[in-house]
Amino acid sequence: MPSNNHKRILFFFTGIFNLTLDMDNLMFNLSTPGSSRTFWPRALGSDCQGPQDVHDSDFLRGYPVRLVRQRRYLHHWLIVNASCADNTASLEFRIWRKCVDVHLIGDQPQFSGNFQESSGRTGYGDS
Repeated sequence: MPSNNHKRILFFFTGIFNLTLDMDNLMFNLSTPGSSRTFWPRALGSDCQGPQDVHDSDFLRGYPVRLVRQRRYLHHWLIVNASCADNTASLEFRIWRKCVDVHLIGDQPQFSGNFQESSGRTGYGDS
């Protein structure tokens, strides 16, 4: 991995909340004045991991992080090829000025995933 990609973090600042996403462990950190929440996707009892850092358009359906659409108050992102237990999954999230919508979608019909929340887990995006 190139040295400039050792910390793959997406930052979103809306004026109402700040959101960071650590791409390596798919950990979200949502903070508002006076509160902070950390959550990440899990499947079959294990944490999901972010996609590999590849730039080959023929490898696993192309670039792993995609900006689907962007407007003044909306960012819509898709992260493909996340590793969740023995499955691959996609993480889709939309960020508006006042809310965040996050979905974990497995590539297999039997996939069962959820989100774990904790204040004790730390990552690069934490303050």
